[in-house]
Amino acid sequence: MKTTYESHNFEGLIDILDNNYEGRLEFQSSLQDYFLSHKDLTVNFVIDTVLKDKDQISVRLHWYKNIMDNSGVLSKSQGSSQFVFKQYPEGLKLFYIRQDNPFF
Repeated sequence: MKTTYESHNFEGLIDILDNNYEGRLEFQSSLQDYFLSHKDLTVNFVIDTVLKDKDQISVRLHWYKNIMDNSGVLSKSQGSSQFVFKQYPEGLKLFYIRQDNPFF
């Protein structure tokens, strides 16, 4: 997910989303706009807790991001999130994000 995001791989990141991701169309639109307005993105995830329950995995984490926009302005941001993934035969899909969204 980190590499996909940092390389501006829009299709790859959207492919990670579950079809029932809460606000999927808004996520896609916001991500596309974000990729168009930023040329350099680096994000680091620090995982606090991983819990598994049936076909879901909940990951609580902190993230730290450096961003350079198209005009060359560098900024930093950070936050805390909960990612919930659903397990499918083909792999994990991101079902929802709570708290701070690190992607835009």
